[in-house]
Amino acid sequence: MTKESAADVVVEKEMALKRADLLRGLPMALGTNAFRVDGDKAILTDGCKRFEIVMGGERTRRIALLEVPAMTVRLRLTGYAPAEAEDALRRFDRAFQRGGG
Repeated sequence: MTKESAADVVVEKEMALKRADLLRGLPMALGTNAFRVDGDKAILTDGCKRFEIVMGGERTRRIALLEVPAMTVRLRLTGYAPAEAEDALRRFDRAFQRGGG
């Protein structure tokens, strides 16, 4: 997690999913479906707060014979207090966790 300014928190992640999977999980990840999708961005605005998700291109990661979908996702939170940003990022991560076993 990096701070680009006092009001911005930016996180870049490589996620093992496709764009359609990300979009399907966003209502849970953001805690609402009141976001809009504009090209490769999903944007949630709530008053002075803005949660922007920039979706990179889809690709396939190959590990031996296993093929896993992958894409880079950049999250930018603007106008969030530090504790709010931490909570929003935790909710986002939890929404896309996969169980193993």
